[in-house]
Amino acid sequence: MSVKKLIAYFSEKVELPIPISSVVEQIRLYSILDDISFVGVSLDERKIKGAFFEYSRSPAVYAYPEFFAEVYYIETQPIEWRRFVVCKELLHLLDKKPAKSGNETEISELITSLCEGDTLNPEDEFQTWTDHLMVFYAMAILLPYNARELLLPGLSAGHLTVADIAAMAQVPEIVVNFVMSDKWPIIHNVFNGER
Repeated sequence: MSVKKLIAYFSEKVELPIPISSVVEQIRLYSILDDISFVGVSLDERKIKGAFFEYSRSPAVYAYPEFFAEVYYIETQPIEWRRFVVCKELLHLLDKKPAKSGNETEISELITSLCEGDTLNPEDEFQTWTDHLMVFYAMAILLPYNARELLLPGLSAGHLTVADIAAMAQVPEIVVNFVMSDKWPIIHNVFNGER
């Protein structure tokens, strides 16, 4: 499954929060992975918030290999960051080339710089660009476009706050700030091949 199809599928959703199990289910439907597991770890969260590992093994001589993925996350991070990081790492399973994960600070700084209109640096490595894209894709999946459209009038009228929407979607507030901004429809249209 392509990330574009995954985003299109979740864009129609309006019920929040989007279960991570639904993301896993969609990835497994269209991939060769036999199993995806989640591993909570205790690491220095200033260095890394999540990672993934793919491997295969042959259950017997002359048997077809089985394909597995493990997604690692820091157990102590708040649920909204854990969900966001896990979703971002799951999307890397659709990568054609591996990409590096960032820590919470790097992800927050990236989202902030994108909100302020900064652009990606053409000198960045492919892995950096891919990781940037996965941040956008995770935003599109965990706070779907149709849900955004339903919540936007309440936010604009002051009946809802960014914190309210973040709690509903179980995502970091910085994600809500970006997805609810005027820039998001343009970015989301690019995901769908529109301009």
